[in-house]
Amino acid sequence: MRGGYKKGKRGKEEWKNSFNNLTVTVRKKHNSGAICKAVTQIGLLTAQHFPPNKADENELRDLVIE
Repeated sequence: MRGGYKKGKRGKEEWKNSFNNLTVTVRKKHNSGAICKAVTQIGLLTAQHFPPNKADENELRDLVIE
C-alpha cells in the first residue's frame, strides 16, 4: 500500500462532511451537481493518502457510453 492511511478525527470529519454535502444537495434535487462535487471531494481526500504516481496507469478506457 502506497502512502499509507492515518486514521483520525480529522479524516472522519472530512468524509462525513463530503457525505453530508452530498445528501443535502441531493435532497434539493441537484443530483448531478451533488455527485460531481462529492466525487471531486472524495478524490482530493483520497489523493492526500494515496498520491498519484507516474507508474500508475489508467486501466479503464476514457470512453463515454450513451
